[in-house]
Amino acid sequence: MNESDDEIDWPVGSTVDDFGALWYVSYFTLIPGVIAGVLANVVFIVVSQEVFNQRPTIPNLLLKYLAWTDVLNCTFGLVPIIFAYHLKIFTKGVCAFHGIVFTAFSVASQMTVALMSIERYIALVHPFFYFKHLSGNHKKIIIAVYSIFVYSAVSASLPLFGLNRNVPHPPNSYCMFDWADRTPNGRLVVYLNLLNIILCLLIIVIMNGILGVYMYRLRKLRPRLPSLSTTSGNNQLPIDSRDRKLQLQMTKLTLVVAVVFFCCWFLFSLRILTNQLGVWRDDGLDWFSSRFMTLNSVINPFLYVIMWKPYRRGCWMLLRTCLHYMTCTFVKRPTMTLSETVSA
Repeated sequence: MNESDDEIDWPVGSTVDDFGALWYVSYFTLIPGVIAGVLANVVFIVVSQEVFNQRPTIPNLLLKYLAWTDVLNCTFGLVPIIFAYHLKIFTKGVCAFHGIVFTAFSVASQMTVALMSIERYIALVHPFFYFKHLSGNHKKIIIAVYSIFVYSAVSASLPLFGLNRNVPHPPNSYCMFDWADRTPNGRLVVYLNLLNIILCLLIIVIMNGILGVYMYRLRKLRPRLPSLSTTSGNNQLPIDSRDRKLQLQMTKLTLVVAVVFFCCWFLFSLRILTNQLGVWRDDGLDWFSSRFMTLNSVINPFLYVIMWKPYRRGCWMLLRTCLHYMTCTFVKRPTMTLSETVSA
């Protein structure tokens, strides 16, 4: 990673002649995983839009944005680089493009999960403030999400302006900013990205730790939640038990997403830091941490489906509909529409 661009033998990557049977193992394990991530996220986006139409809550909105981030990361961040690496067409230009796209969507994903954790913390621990200032105000959340996307794009583009550079990382299978760059400009990019990851991880750990304790006490003591209300004209509209139940279900889902995110990203952030400090150098561990980090975008949609019934029902309905046509009506077509399925 300390090599200059002139010392890198472009194009990097590998072909079947370089590794033999191992090339096939790598190629045919990566591709199905990324395809599964793309398809699962696309199906989830369709279902989440219908769920959001019926229940226009902030958690459903944030899950939809996170799914869009993941599907774009899989499509533009992972698919091109897999083909470039395995076909050995990984040129300097491809590396620069991939480094920007991959870093931008990674930062956006980190900050979106952190935003989800903050939203759930406020909703459960400070419910009156939440229902007064955030519950019916999607505009604030949309502005926050768009601000995240703009910041992610700007921070990922810094290597274009001579701050650090995008280089191949072991085993030359993906590009990102140079973790070991110790020039003043290079360190700025390294520590800026480290700061992003560490702050997001701290927010996720602290917020979800508090939520975990809160939900444990709620389950143990089973207190009655405060009766909340919103005002519409002169009428008081009570927040019924079904709404409170949905709040708790979405909090559980956010907890699971946060735990998986921490497991996927902590080692990766540690490897960036050790490379920057010049200690504990291990290319194999660098590769493992990066591969584990990329799995986060593939795993997320399956977590949503497993954890919440409306998403599970909607995705199963779409899958059965696809199988109905793919098997020439051998599989029976669902009798309910997607709208009816997610509201059942």
